[in-house]
Amino acid sequence: MARILVVDNDQFWLEKISQSLPNHDVDGASEYQEAVDLLSQKTYDIAIVDLNLLDAPGYYPDDNLGGEILKLLRSDYPGTCRIALTGHPPGRVMGIVNEYGVADLLLKQNMTLDAVRKVVQDALAGTSDQLQPGVRVSRLGAQDDLNRWQTDRIWMFEQRLRKLRNDLNSPPRGLSEAEAGDHRTALLEQIGALDREREEFERQFSDVSEALNAASTTRATSAVLGRIDTLKERFGTRGDTGL
Repeated sequence: MARILVVDNDQFWLEKISQSLPNHDVDGASEYQEAVDLLSQKTYDIAIVDLNLLDAPGYYPDDNLGGEILKLLRSDYPGTCRIALTGHPPGRVMGIVNEYGVADLLLKQNMTLDAVRKVVQDALAGTSDQLQPGVRVSRLGAQDDLNRWQTDRIWMFEQRLRKLRNDLNSPPRGLSEAEAGDHRTALLEQIGALDREREEFERQFSDVSEALNAASTTRATSAVLGRIDTLKERFGTRGDTGL
């Protein structure tokens, strides 16, 4: 069992992260001074720290008090593994790994309990330190973009399938029996082809996503980014009207 400090001014995230780590001793702090006091009283294996701790009206949203805690941890508590937590998109936090010397980074957007557990597990095992600087952040940014693209593509598939099924249920008037049969056959073939294309899309997306998650070097990450570009060339990019 590890002793973990979680620092976030949002009670929702304090509870969510604590609930994801039932096998560890977790303390929560919602303010800068509360976190500093806890650090002076206990020794922690891991600290998960939100970069910004002030959300009240009149405060600058990028207060960076969490960043000050990470700096304090690095200078005064080097034995505590540091993990940054942020709600900013990956592109805005590329410098976090180098600036604060964190072992890992958690993004609040679509963050799952499994993701928290995996990051903590890696930190305890020391595997996070084996990643080249910035690789974890680059992967997070790429995965975030890939997930948005997947959502867009699935929506496009569903829209096209819905149109074909509507056409199937509402054939044009005035067709002969033979023409109506040909029309129905053609639509069924298109629906079948689109279903198969979607299955192939989901298979390739899953393969690329797994490869991205496994990439541990800059070179490996770049190779996966190339595969993502190829995937997008085949299945279209956001804003396309057809598949």
